[in-house]
Amino acid sequence: MFAAITLGAATAQALPPPKTEAEMLALADLVVDAEVKSIICNGPPVVTAKKTITKYISTLWPSKGYKGSVPKSFTIKGERYVYVGVPPTGGWHQQPVPEGWVGKLYLKRGKDGSYAKVWWNGLIEDTALSKPKALPTCASSDAGVPDAGVVDASVRDTGLVDAMKVDSAPLDQDATVADSAPLKDGATVVDSATRADGGVRADTSAEDSGGAGSVDDGGCTMGQRALTSELPWGLLACLAFALVVRRRRRP
Repeated sequence: MFAAITLGAATAQALPPPKTEAEMLALADLVVDAEVKSIICNGPPVVTAKKTITKYISTLWPSKGYKGSVPKSFTIKGERYVYVGVPPTGGWHQQPVPEGWVGKLYLKRGKDGSYAKVWWNGLIEDTALSKPKALPTCASSDAGVPDAGVVDASVRDTGLVDAMKVDSAPLDQDATVADSAPLKDGATVVDSATRADGGVRADTSAEDSGGAGSVDDGGCTMGQRALTSELPWGLLACLAFALVVRRRRRP
């Protein structure tokens, strides 16, 4: 049922002799049948003068256990080497296991909790069920984001809120609302608005309904706005009204 394959054999001209399944069983912490459910980039590619290294993390779901405590899922780290010239001889490295791969694995657990095959032939593919997909490209702009691969950086969510969308309230062309506060009578006041030229435009909202005047002024009441922007005419009107009232009170 299982057919042995060599992941990574193409990257070297010669490999150490393969180990038997009995030898790998003795070396392994975990032996399972499993399927690769997903694979992600583990950082951007590392480019040197001799080779380019692309790192991956595969997540697998086991279906059957032969040795060790079988987890619900586990990860395998792998690296893909692309050499500039002729690959070296006599060595091997942990190749990535692509999404859709199904087979038997002889694995050793690392300190970080991920697994690696015990030998270069420690993965035996089930050719009847396995349907491996192409590896993600892991472009440098992806920088190892979990969904990295062939993804346009312009549509990737960086987690930053677009400042233009923070406040969509319509404003005057030359002003932005600074603050608002509730009044005692329930009205709402915009304190001030800053112009593009650095000045402050006058508030045209109902800022205050005015305070009650004293009894001595004949009941004349003037709002705060009247006292500031209409002081000359308002004062004369109140003085004239007070004079008329006073004359009427004389015997």
